[in-house]
Amino acid sequence: MKVQPKPITTVYEDELSGTVIDRILSTYRPDISVHKHIPCYGFGKIKKNLPGYNKTAKPEFPYFILTDLDAALCAPQLIDDWTKHIPLNPNLLFRVAVREVESWILADRENIAEYLGIPISKIPVETDSIPDPKQLICNLARKSKKKAVREGIPPKDQYAVQGYDYNALLGYFIQNVWNISNAVECSSSLKRTVERLEDWLT
Repeated sequence: MKVQPKPITTVYEDELSGTVIDRILSTYRPDISVHKHIPCYGFGKIKKNLPGYNKTAKPEFPYFILTDLDAALCAPQLIDDWTKHIPLNPNLLFRVAVREVESWILADRENIAEYLGIPISKIPVETDSIPDPKQLICNLARKSKKKAVREGIPPKDQYAVQGYDYNALLGYFIQNVWNISNAVECSSSLKRTVERLEDWLT
């Protein structure tokens, strides 16, 4: 008798983070199926609702939550602050990308360099140490050999943080090119997430 995948709810900051979660789950936990996606468009809603998610998560209703570290000092401090010092429910997996989910994308250095059309030497080996990974991707894209990357990824004016095709181009990379096995070698926070995910709900 075929076992049905365990349904979970995913909570995340933006479209790119949701795509990353889906790809990680499909790669490492095909026994899990996303029943509901909750995009929050920033960290504020996640921070506000996290204590509630932590309280209500159950074996039949687990949550996988992903946020960016951004300017916070460290992931354990952020988690402790957001959960209001209450231990994490075992049915809730809360992970923090250091410093942004883009650092996980950049961690597959060889493939992202080829995809963006830039030298691999422009990408730090330890991508968790990049202060602003999104900005780095945009800056690298401006010097790309590929017209679609140059025009679609960087913002076109001072009020935008990304280009009109940012999510589409990087989303395609995540879904079709991103090698997570390579990426965990250059991002400690991604490696810890994969390791934790492999043991979660088992």
